[in-house]
Amino acid sequence: MRFFLIAFASNLVCVREFLLPGAPPPSNVMPLINPFSTAAFERIVVEVEILHFSPQRRKGREGSISVFLCVLRAFAVNQEKKGASMKREEEPPKPAILLVAFGTSVPEAQSAFDRIQAKTVEAFPGEEIRWAYTSGFIRAKLSREGRMLDSPEAALARLKDEGFLNVAVLSLHVFPGQEFHDLYRTAMLFTQMAKGFRRVVVARPLLSSYDDLVRTARALLLQIPGRRQPDEAVLFMGHGNQRHPADLVYAAMNHVLSDLSEHVYVATVQGRPSLEDFLPRLQAGKSTRAWLLPFMTVAGEHARKDMAGEGPDSWRSVLARNGIDCEVQLAGIAENPAIVEIWLDHLRDALRLFDDERVGTGGLGGGRETVKSNE
Repeated sequence: MRFFLIAFASNLVCVREFLLPGAPPPSNVMPLINPFSTAAFERIVVEVEILHFSPQRRKGREGSISVFLCVLRAFAVNQEKKGASMKREEEPPKPAILLVAFGTSVPEAQSAFDRIQAKTVEAFPGEEIRWAYTSGFIRAKLSREGRMLDSPEAALARLKDEGFLNVAVLSLHVFPGQEFHDLYRTAMLFTQMAKGFRRVVVARPLLSSYDDLVRTARALLLQIPGRRQPDEAVLFMGHGNQRHPADLVYAAMNHVLSDLSEHVYVATVQGRPSLEDFLPRLQAGKSTRAWLLPFMTVAGEHARKDMAGEGPDSWRSVLARNGIDCEVQLAGIAENPAIVEIWLDHLRDALRLFDDERVGTGGLGGGRETVKSNE
């Protein structure tokens, strides 16, 4: 029936010839944009009705043509309703947003995550926003205190059980190290399983491009207290990972910082460069005071113990033994609005891929996002 009607809509002239042999083709019917739209069929029906009720109509065809017109109109309405329904079904549903961080059990540091939550809600009103912590140690500690936080696996499984088909995952890690790649692999598994997500997009962590480095470096300089003197050193403590190649990001960050300000450095606890790498430079510059700030999402255990603690191996103690007084500022970079905006820009990039899917233009490409579809 469908093919007959397409042929009928596309060749109305033949039908007219059947009704009125020798009549010229109607000028206001062809071409039809969509032969299955109600408007297109109504135009056909009008033409046929004009011919049917004209004085020149053939005798004996009134009943058959009227029945045909009724069937034709009903079929057109049905097809248009079916097409609208299929279009609604094919339109990708709005994705849920999953914010993923290493986590913290320090109450004072939790306020940084609360600010990220508020900024995300402000930037994406009406979207479903969930959280997950990658650290099993942190989750276990919080559960003993009566606070239940999902792992990325549990959060994704919960979203799938609740019927979500698409998820945008924002990594709140600083650089694309082991934690980020573990998160990526986990997210991809949820698109590969039977009846998994239709699509998962994993947004980039903070330092994922040269532009990210520059924006982050400028934001870090704004975090330095105004009372710091130009000849005083500033040391940001990063986490680092000597076993992962992404540790090189810290060397790149130091290069960018050196172009923007003097005596400002980034060292790491578990990677390179370390505090010991900068001690000769601090001593050569005759620095007598250093400002210590965390280059971590929140000012958690590392910042409070390894950087500012009273233990003999803390940065504060090591610098004091080398004649350098320390000023400490315990505020994670998640409390820096300019840095939070970088993360949110990465999330916007990820969500834009879902918008592109709706209009059929594909993704952004260029390695800017990490994407996996189950389509």
